[in-house]
Amino acid sequence: MTSSYSAISLVFVTSFAIASAEPNTCNRCWNIGSTECCNAAVVPCPTDKCMAIYEYCVVDGEIYQTISKRCGDEASCGICFSVTTERGITARAATECGTGANSNADLTYKMPCGDLGPPNGLSCPACYDNNSMDGCTPDGTVQCRAGETECVKFRGLVQFADASTKKISLQGCITGGGCNYGFAALPGARPLDQRELSCSPATAS
Repeated sequence: MTSSYSAISLVFVTSFAIASAEPNTCNRCWNIGSTECCNAAVVPCPTDKCMAIYEYCVVDGEIYQTISKRCGDEASCGICFSVTTERGITARAATECGTGANSNADLTYKMPCGDLGPPNGLSCPACYDNNSMDGCTPDGTVQCRAGETECVKFRGLVQFADASTKKISLQGCITGGGCNYGFAALPGARPLDQRELSCSPATAS
């Protein structure tokens, strides 16, 4: 959710346990609300991986996109994170890595997660309220896709890349382990007041 979201700084901001034998450098930048990574700095990194993070969110018809670059590690490369509600809000974020000095310099913005493909046979209760932090009542279900194997409940005050804020309550599908990521994993959106973030297993459709 350039959007929309809450509670971690992990997977995308990893603590590195193993330093590479040879020193490495990577580009570092963070351009909220843009697909261009401006004013990239070169920083030393503890592994041979360099990372780019792409974000795409749609909230009430508004599209938010963000790119950032930083040091990477093997565990954080090639990750796709998605939230699907089909009720006014979707969120996608993905990582791409290169190996070696400044190997993320030429990585350019790509649609996060690409084509999520057809429903994966799981579903979750779905609802969305863009003016409340009190929760919302599901009025149906949403079909989960790709690695969305859990159902998420979120409510809170969220700030987006253009500095606008919304009170949001939602339920829908989320990537497995999504509550460990949280919407704070998305660099273009951050929760200012998170009231709830919980996940539970999705059910067979």
